Amino acid sequence: MKRAILLLTALFLLSVLSVSCSQTGGGSGSVSTPGSGSSSEAGASSSSDAGSGSNSGSTIGAGAESGSGSGSSDAGASSLGGSSSVHPQTVQPPASEAWEGIPFQGEQLYAIAYLGYQDTGDLDWYASKYLKMDSADLPVHRVSDGDYYLIVPRYAGMSVSMYTVDMDTDERTLTFEEKDCGPFVIQCNVSDIVPDVVLSFTLQDRTEEYTPFLSLENGSLIAGDFGLDLTKPGVIPSEEPSGGADADTASDTAADTDPYVGEYSDGISEESSMTIALGEDGRYTVWIGIYRLTSLENGVGERTDSGLEFTADDANGNPIQGVITLDGAKATVTITDSTWGYLNNGDTFDFTKM
Repeated sequence: MKRAILLLTALFLLSVLSVSCSQTGGGSGSVSTPGSGSSSEAGASSSSDAGSGSNSGSTIGAGAESGSGSGSSDAGASSLGGSSSVHPQTVQPPASEAWEGIPFQGEQLYAIAYLGYQDTGDLDWYASKYLKMDSADLPVHRVSDGDYYLIVPRYAGMSVSMYTVDMDTDERTLTFEEKDCGPFVIQCNVSDIVPDVVLSFTLQDRTEEYTPFLSLENGSLIAGDFGLDLTKPGVIPSEEPSGGADADTASDTAADTDPYVGEYSDGISEESSMTIALGEDGRYTVWIGIYRLTSLENGVGERTDSGLEFTADDANGNPIQGVITLDGAKATVTITDSTWGYLNNGDTFDFTKM
C-alpha cells in the first residue's frame, strides 16, 4: 500500500514538472519557436535602420524616417524650407535691357525729352541713341496741336494710362492705356498755361502721375519727381519760330544755365585754359590749351552718361578724343583716345571755371 502511494506521488510530481517545463519552453521565443526568431530579427532590423538613418542623413531626414518623431520633423522641414508662411518682399524688376543707354537713377519711372513745338525735331537722334530703333516705329498720340514729347517707361511690364484734361472743367477722360507699355511720342498742351494731359505710370502696386509741361519762367522741361530729362542741351522751346533779339536772348539763357559752358583756367598761365561753348545745333565747341605742351583745336562734343565727350585735333592735326567731367566749379579733362606721342590715354588735366 505504501508503495502504491509513493508511486502515485512520484507520478504526480513528474506530471507537474512536465507541465511547468512545457509552459516555460513555449514562452521563450528567442530559443525554441520559429516565430520568436522572426520577431527578433524584425526588431533588430528596425533598430538598425533607425540607427542608420540618424547617422547618415540630416536631422530633418532622420526624423522623417524614425517612427513617432516624423511628425515633428516634417513640421520642422516646412518651417525651414517652405514658403507658405513667408511673404517675400516686393522685388524691383530690372530695367528694360533695350534702354540700357538711359542713365536712370533711384526711383525714376520714366524718361522724357522735349522734341519741339508742332515738330518732332531730333526724334531720329533719340530713337537711335537711346532706343536702338527706328523712329517711325514709335506710336504717336496726338492730344492737341501743341508740343511734342518722347516718353520712355523705365521698366518692362509697366502700365501706362493717358488722360486728356478738359481745360475748363478739369475733367479727365481716359484715352489710352497699355499694360506693358513701350516708348511713345505725345503731342499735347496747346496752351502754355493749362496742360491738357496727365500720364499715369503703374509699377506693381505703385502709381505715379505726371503732366508734361514747360516752365513759364525759363522754358525748360519740367520732368517731375520721378522722371529723367533727356532733352538735348540747347533745345530752346518756343511756340512759334522767332529770330532777332528774341532768339539771341534765348541762346544766351541756354548758355548761362548750361553747367559746361564757360571759360576755365588751371591758374598757372593764360595759355593753359579751356573754353566750352554751345552751338545752335545743340552740340558743344571745345578748345583746350595745356601749359607748355599743346592745344586741342576744333573740338566738338556732346553730353553723355560719362560727361561731355569731345573729339578735337591734336598738334599733328589728327583726331584726339577725351571726356570732360564736372565737380562743382572744377572740370577734369581725361584723354581717352590719343595717337600723339606726348598725350597718353588716361592723362588728366584740371581746370576751374572762371
